Order: sequence, then structure tokens, then C-alpha cells
Amino acid sequence: MDRDLVFIAMSFFDRYLSRYSVDETLTQLVAMTCLYLAVKVHSSKKISISSIVSLSRGFFRLDQVVKMEMCIMKSLNWYLNPPTPSTFVDILHPMMVELTEDEDSMAEIKDLAKYLLELSVCDGYFINKNPSLIAHAAITAAMNVLATPIKIQRRLQALPTSASPPSIDECAGRLHNIYSVSMSEHQLSSAATGREASPTSVFS
Repeated sequence: MDRDLVFIAMSFFDRYLSRYSVDETLTQLVAMTCLYLAVKVHSSKKISISSIVSLSRGFFRLDQVVKMEMCIMKSLNWYLNPPTPSTFVDILHPMMVELTEDEDSMAEIKDLAKYLLELSVCDGYFINKNPSLIAHAAITAAMNVLATPIKIQRRLQALPTSASPPSIDECAGRLHNIYSVSMSEHQLSSAATGREASPTSVFS
């Protein structure tokens, strides 16, 4: 599944739940429908409503998903194309290469930043943060993890942003902490099972 679909589905989910209080059962229906809606609007590979219903193992009916889909779209005022942090990273990447003239290092930073963004959707701290702020924070955290030379970090400070440096540093610190926890759990899981585990299993 495309990484942006996760961010878009979570955007739908968070924005809906910020307006309505729902119980645990309805939360499951909202989550499934948000995923279906994100794929339906933003992916060339479609999934059927019946597939979504089957994921619930018969707990929800097709008509309930259809009704929830309409409810979500109305509650979002049909704003179904939100900017995502991942999109901002893609936009910033060519600028990063131009500023540093180091395509290989920037590709490594971009890849790690994208992974950090995947981890960020599991942390409610980022729900109300601007996507561009989260993107800049992910790039900053990625540079810290990779021990990017200071001279390159300073060059990347020229990247355009409306976020304040303290805000970026705060979010970057949060992402770095999440990454550290994820890696620790990943190592513990691998040691316990004797096989490689997903680094994101800490959030499962």
C-alpha cells in the first residue's frame, strides 16, 4: 500500500473523531471506512466494499459502510485531498539535493524520514501538527539518527518553512524517541523469536 494512503486515511480518521465522540465498535467502522475511502479516492488499485466488510468478519454490513462513508465525507466537508507530510518530503527532496550536491546522502535521509513519518501516525501528539512541520521534523530527526555532518545540516537549514526552529526541534525530538523505542522493541523481538521482526511491531 502506498505510504501516502496511510496518512490520508489517518487524516480522515482523526478529523472525523475530532468532531464526533464514538464508542469502540463505531471507531472500528470509522477506521475501516476511512481506509476504504482513501484507497477509493487516491489509489489506482481499488478495493471493493465487500472486501472491507469481509475484513470485519461479518461484524459490519455493506450498507453500514456505505452510510459511514457518506457521513465521513459530509463531516469533512468533502475535503478529501489533504496535504501529507510524505508529500512535503517529496517536494523538499530535490531542494535538498540541490543545496548539498550529495544525492546519495539525501536519498538515505529521505528514506529514513519517510519511515519516521510512518511511525508518527501511531502517536496522537502529531494529530494537530501541520504536515509541513512534521516533514521538516522528520528530515531533521533523520539527519540526527544518521549523524549527518554539521556542514550538510546547516545547508539544509535553508529549506523553506513557515515553522519555527523550536517547533521543528521539538517534533524532531519526539520522532527520534519513537524511533529509538521502535528499534529497541525490534531488537528484543528478534532476540526472543530468533527471527527478524517488523520494527513497527511496537505499535501493533
